[in-house]
Amino acid sequence: MKSFYANRAIDLSTEHKLLEETISFYTLYLFAENSWYYANFCHFVTMWNLMDKYDDLAIIRIVYFLDPEMDNPTREQSMFNYEGIRKLKALKHKDKRALQLINEFKSFIGTMKQIAICELEKIFKNAKLWEWISLFDNETATIFAFKFSDNFKDNEEDELIGYFHDAFCNSHDFLFLNFYVDQIFNAISIPAPNDVALKADTAAYYHIPLFSFPFHSDITKDNLKIIRAHMQEKMKNISLMTEAFKSEVNQMEFNSQLNEICCTFYQQISPEIKIMQQHIDNELYFQQVIKSHPAYLEITLNLGVAPVTTIIEYYVKAGTLKPYVADALKRQLSFKTDINKCDVFLYYSVDARKPFL
Repeated sequence: MKSFYANRAIDLSTEHKLLEETISFYTLYLFAENSWYYANFCHFVTMWNLMDKYDDLAIIRIVYFLDPEMDNPTREQSMFNYEGIRKLKALKHKDKRALQLINEFKSFIGTMKQIAICELEKIFKNAKLWEWISLFDNETATIFAFKFSDNFKDNEEDELIGYFHDAFCNSHDFLFLNFYVDQIFNAISIPAPNDVALKADTAAYYHIPLFSFPFHSDITKDNLKIIRAHMQEKMKNISLMTEAFKSEVNQMEFNSQLNEICCTFYQQISPEIKIMQQHIDNELYFQQVIKSHPAYLEITLNLGVAPVTTIIEYYVKAGTLKPYVADALKRQLSFKTDINKCDVFLYYSVDARKPFL
């Protein structure tokens, strides 16, 4: 299966924001055939990858973005010096003093670049992403250019519309949501009781658990690649069954008939889930995490089923989409699909009994 993860501007600190995104990346890297990301960490990973290509002005701006409290020198002083050096460089004939100032500024930019690198390293380590940055290879895991929602002007077009449009219209693509979807909407666990109250509104979604696995950032990049190879081999049947289920659900409304379809699907896929869970439990590297880190985080990968309008509303409530952007997305999707019909998404949940340290 292929998955698209989008996240930005949720009401949490940057550190917690990025840690959530790291968990999402870790989950999708192991179990998705390919994954695409439009999230806060994309901004920082792009900075890291392009650091050697940035000009002087970009380096200055990045440093004050990463450390807005830095006051020696202040942003104003740095920009003033930059403008002065820019004018000196434009002179055809430079005296000794001008060359000295240009060299001093070059040294200053070198120092600023090191500050930026140190700040990014700190961010990645706090987010438990440091070891895995190079796994964003634009093949298995692809990051998109990211723009914080606070930087948008009213009614400005959001590139996320195109990404979401493609994800909703492609039966092979699954949106991947954060754990707090169940804090926004009511989860109806499958198998659900026959008399459960169902309405085609934004109040609920069907919840189908798949399998659980440990998370800890001490798993090295090379070991993560090995685990992924093991998991992908075992995921083939589950992926095919899930994609077929998604295609069927795309034609259905959120009603009691859908309840029956979800229950039937869960019965059919349960044997494959058990095989997968047994494989996870026997995975050497996972066993090492559990033995070495009693405070590891246990993640469960789940399927959710809800009307397209409900899923879009999740992104509004999570702060990923502004309301006017969500309305524009609904209008575009309405030309190709019935947004009151359902779709299948992936999301993770966390076992709070094993707090992550």
